[in-house]
Amino acid sequence: MNRLLLLMITASSLFISASARCSEEDLAQSQSNYGAIAYSSSSDVYGRSWNYSSRQQAETRALRECQSRSAQNDCTVVTWFRDACGALATTPNNGYGGDWGNSIVAAERNALQICSQYGRNCTILTSVCSDR
Repeated sequence: MNRLLLLMITASSLFISASARCSEEDLAQSQSNYGAIAYSSSSDVYGRSWNYSSRQQAETRALRECQSRSAQNDCTVVTWFRDACGALATTPNNGYGGDWGNSIVAAERNALQICSQYGRNCTILTSVCSDR
């Protein structure tokens, strides 16, 4: 009888512990702030977003902003980020690179590095951070 009771208590404790861990992960995920940067290389315009509750919302907002400025309607998301920063670097010959980082400096450095694979004289076109 004592063994059965001990087994039931142990199983209940494991279930409660696992449930609490899942709840903490869900809560952390729901409190994250997402951002994105979209870009049209043909129009050289961008859209950006920050502090959205999901990646999809952030990307949709960035695309909508970019499309409203683009004559070609060819914007694409070049980077997204969660509780971090994003940056977009471009070249004079339509090369570009977008990336994220834990700080604005890191995001810009990463974007410049990617951009440099597609051309010379990369410069930062935009960068933005979500709240953490």
